[in-house]
Amino acid sequence: MNDCLVFEKVGDINTEYPYLNVYIYGCSDPFMEISISHEKNILFTLFLATDNIVLSSEQWIEIKCKSDLFLKKTLADEEFGTY
Repeated sequence: MNDCLVFEKVGDINTEYPYLNVYIYGCSDPFMEISISHEKNILFTLFLATDNIVLSSEQWIEIKCKSDLFLKKTLADEEFGTY
């Protein structure tokens, strides 16, 4: 599978923390949102798509690693008031 994942950080005044939209490279719509709950846990929201999204185990690992780093950095930025 040669489909690369693209992660886009989104800041929204309506959310407590920024979130990540996850895309398959070349697609215009995200298939997933990675967000942080009020309790400071990672949440994965999957969006309905007209086509099936097929991910390899390596891509799931990439999503998990990216979400862990995102949580760590966002909470550190919050502590220092930089996000």
